[in-house]
Amino acid sequence: MRAVGWPWKALSIVGFLPRPLKAFLYNRIARNRYALFGRYQTCMIPQPHVMARFIDRDDEAT
Repeated sequence: MRAVGWPWKALSIVGFLPRPLKAFLYNRIARNRYALFGRYQTCMIPQPHVMARFIDRDDEAT
């Protein structure tokens, strides 16, 4: 998460937490993900400005 930048960089602190605590937090978020982030009926088709943020994996394979 450090490489991604702020605000995700702040999540790098999770690496210092004990494994059982990380598992507990992960399970709580997973159990409540729709309440936290919403639910969509269809998958998002990214706009061009969003697609520009993706890493093109095909370039790495050649």
